[in-house]
Amino acid sequence: MIYRDAEVGAMTLQCNSPGCGQLLDHDFDMDDPSQFQAMAGRARRMGWAVENDGGEWTHTCPDCRTPAVTLASTKALFAKPRYDPDIEDLL
Repeated sequence: MIYRDAEVGAMTLQCNSPGCGQLLDHDFDMDDPSQFQAMAGRARRMGWAVENDGGEWTHTCPDCRTPAVTLASTKALFAKPRYDPDIEDLL
């Protein structure tokens, strides 16, 4: 989520993971629209996940991120081994 401090006119990202609340290490000018892109770019460079999930933006700090599991990696993990006569002869 975007954490805004109206008293100082600054904003930063806050981790959306339950119980975390970690803030990005930099504040950005909340009155400058270009700062949204700068904030998202810095967060990604710092290892944060900044994702649009059905129109709702989520921000996850590096400590709360889980490794991405892709369909290809899942298929490779559970794929049936192919019969290889060259290897079978060695066993």
